[in-house]
Amino acid sequence: MSQEEQPPQMPDLMQPAVVLSMAYLSRNYVDDKNPQHVLYVRMLFASSICVMVILNLYIYLLINGKKDKDEDEKEIKVNNPQTGKEEIYKTNKAYDMSEMKKKLTQLIMGVCIVSFIHYKWAIIAPLCVQSVLQPMTLFKSPLAKIYLFGKDDVKRPFDSGAGNNPFAKMLKGFQDQQKDEKKKKRYEKIKKKTGAELRKEKRER
Repeated sequence: MSQEEQPPQMPDLMQPAVVLSMAYLSRNYVDDKNPQHVLYVRMLFASSICVMVILNLYIYLLINGKKDKDEDEKEIKVNNPQTGKEEIYKTNKAYDMSEMKKKLTQLIMGVCIVSFIHYKWAIIAPLCVQSVLQPMTLFKSPLAKIYLFGKDDVKRPFDSGAGNNPFAKMLKGFQDQQKDEKKKKRYEKIKKKTGAELRKEKRER
């Protein structure tokens, strides 16, 4: 194997294992009819969220107080999957701040959704799962590696990890297939048109 070739990375199975483990424990060892058990789970969830908020705000302050260096003055181009447009960031600080705001938004939305599910249906499994999963996700994030652990070898734009996700690959393959079918139909439609129709369209343009 040449030096440039690297073995494929194994998918990260830690998070799915944690989710299944916490769901199993909450179902078999936590009694949702016991007020004391419910109180302990709520306290665990609230403590986890408080720690998450403090750490995220700490990272936010570190990013905000960062001074751009000369080597950071380079454009970072990122494709936005929601809008389909390319976003350009002038510095690492601007890109990191954008990612941090996304993380804070995701945290707030996640807390609201889990809290609503617990309030509406008295389900405690999401509280148990998120109490462990949220800190795990934060400590494995590129921003935490840079600003909490001081790693300088993290490349931007950050890898979303979709390359090792079989479901993401399946979704991308399905989207690519749909695009190919649309291109094929468009080509066949143009091919069926006569020369006179094509000349008429050019004059109208």
